[in-house]
Amino acid sequence: MGFVLHPLRGFPEPIEKPGFCPPSPRGASGPCQANCLHDGNCPEMDKCCSYGCALYCMKPITGETQSQMLSGGGGMWTMSNSGQATHLCQLPSEHGPCDLKLTRWFYNPKTQ
Repeated sequence: MGFVLHPLRGFPEPIEKPGFCPPSPRGASGPCQANCLHDGNCPEMDKCCSYGCALYCMKPITGETQSQMLSGGGGMWTMSNSGQATHLCQLPSEHGPCDLKLTRWFYNPKTQ
């Protein structure tokens, strides 16, 4: 495992590897466990990615694959500050299923 010691505190500093995590499939479920805490816990170029409520080491999306995903092949995607690709969740105004446990807002272009 790759850890970098912080010069003042002596605690491992998180390592950020290039690329971003593939989106977790809709309805992904399984045990909520953390197999990694940050990219530095993963082998080679793998990244620590959220998969439902779990964290796993996964092959990153980089270069041409990244451009294809973000340019619209298979839906609308956005990239979060953490570098994770996230499918834009377009829910009806009532509660609905979303993979991420984040507050989401409904936008109706007809009523704005």
